[in-house]
Amino acid sequence: MDRFCVFCGEKPVDKTKEHIIPQWLIKYTGDFNRNINVGVDRKKKKIRSFSFNSLTFPACKKCNDKFSELEAQTKPIFLKLLEKNFIETNVLLDWFDKVRIGLWLLFYSLNENPLSIMPRFHIKNRLGQSDRMIIIYKVNSLNKGINFFGVDNLAFQMQPSCFLIRINNYLFFNVSKEFLFSRRIGFPYPQKIYQIENNFSDKVYVKLKKGIKRKIVPLIRRNHFINGIELYQPMICNHISKEDYYYKNEYVKSNCSIFKNGTGKIFYYDKKNKQLLTDHRIVLLNRISNFNFKDNFENLIIQTLNFQNRLLKESYDIELIVSEERIKYFKESTNFAIDYNNRLIESLKQW
Repeated sequence: MDRFCVFCGEKPVDKTKEHIIPQWLIKYTGDFNRNINVGVDRKKKKIRSFSFNSLTFPACKKCNDKFSELEAQTKPIFLKLLEKNFIETNVLLDWFDKVRIGLWLLFYSLNENPLSIMPRFHIKNRLGQSDRMIIIYKVNSLNKGINFFGVDNLAFQMQPSCFLIRINNYLFFNVSKEFLFSRRIGFPYPQKIYQIENNFSDKVYVKLKKGIKRKIVPLIRRNHFINGIELYQPMICNHISKEDYYYKNEYVKSNCSIFKNGTGKIFYYDKKNKQLLTDHRIVLLNRISNFNFKDNFENLIIQTLNFQNRLLKESYDIELIVSEERIKYFKESTNFAIDYNNRLIESLKQW
């Protein structure tokens, strides 16, 4: 398999190594040279185990230098979170985009691409481009460490939009997808999405509908998330022009922090009063009581797998203007991925 830069997707120029989990975080959460289980090698039928420090990807030096700025900004935020109970959220959401796509590309390579997926994006063109949310849970008692869940399965390989990660005594449920809650936050939303096959790549086209210019809570319909601190950020996709008629209005602009970049404000969902509150760039984590890890850990993984299934089912709404063979393969792969997650969920319930 060809090696590519994890950031831009091109052949690395002045090749360097990029740690999917940054070195400073590995050191902060335990022995720098410790091993971590990284999914299952299905050919050898055994669990993979690597040194945490060896989880690297090729990268261009220029790309790596640029994204090291994000790591430099993220490090003090995490230290504040882990030690002082508060968090600055905008940079952190960018960082989760980076890690989520990095893990997707990692397992794409480790599993030797079982679904014959050709990545159409890499970290550089996925960062901060889609509606995103994060739910933060504080765990009552856990040893130091990092674990990630929902990343070594077919659903995540098909659509790397949702995963769960544990960092010391915090758990983060992260989702990012185009138009995830655009309609319910009052922004323009898709009337129809088309995916068209041509000789070079699959192009996605969106026919927009005018936004309702008011918020509907919860932002995600049928919201049955385990209680935590819920943060949401609408984003204007990079292939949608900010000059589009439907976006050029005061409602959209007033709900953006940087409209010209397509960056929405961050909203904190006050579940008790069913309100969306803005300007929560700094969220006090003492608003949430400690999370009982033993009683709820399996339920959080189930929440992740269920939400992955929901996102895959919604992909049925995309009109595929491709060959009959491609349509059949897409539907079979999607159904298989959903069924696999359902079997994992049943096994977790019996655990």
